[in-house]
Amino acid sequence: MIWRRNQSNGRNRARIKFLWLAGCLVLAGGLAGCANSEKPRAESETPNAVTVGVTRIGRKTLERELTVSSELVPFQEVDVYAKESGYVHDLLVDYGTRVKKGQVMAVLEIPELEVQLHQDDAAIQNASNQVTHAEHELGRVEAQHKVLHLQFERLNGVA
Repeated sequence: MIWRRNQSNGRNRARIKFLWLAGCLVLAGGLAGCANSEKPRAESETPNAVTVGVTRIGRKTLERELTVSSELVPFQEVDVYAKESGYVHDLLVDYGTRVKKGQVMAVLEIPELEVQLHQDDAAIQNASNQVTHAEHELGRVEAQHKVLHLQFERLNGVA
């Protein structure tokens, strides 16, 4: 108990000292402010006077509009080339469209390739006609062979 009373007395003494010191500072500040008896000088008398603009205070919404020209850049850009050169007949995708591997993007019209395809078709037809002609020729030769063989057998039987 004694210790607590001494401790609280120490706190009270510290508070009293703090309040006394604060009061002295306030009193000294007040006296220093009153001690200045000079009159304020006009702005024209001061050689280094600074002019400052003044604006009335009012309420406004804080909003700004900013127009900036820009360009969108794609995340990924891939150059696509055709295996053969030609003219685009049908374009099945648009600029910026996502595509998958193997997807048809455009149909090309290649006149030189079409001519070559017609030539190849004609060559195939010609080869097919030659095969048919050879088959017919083989049939004719086999029939001739059969006739000659029968004649041989008949003549051989007589002899």
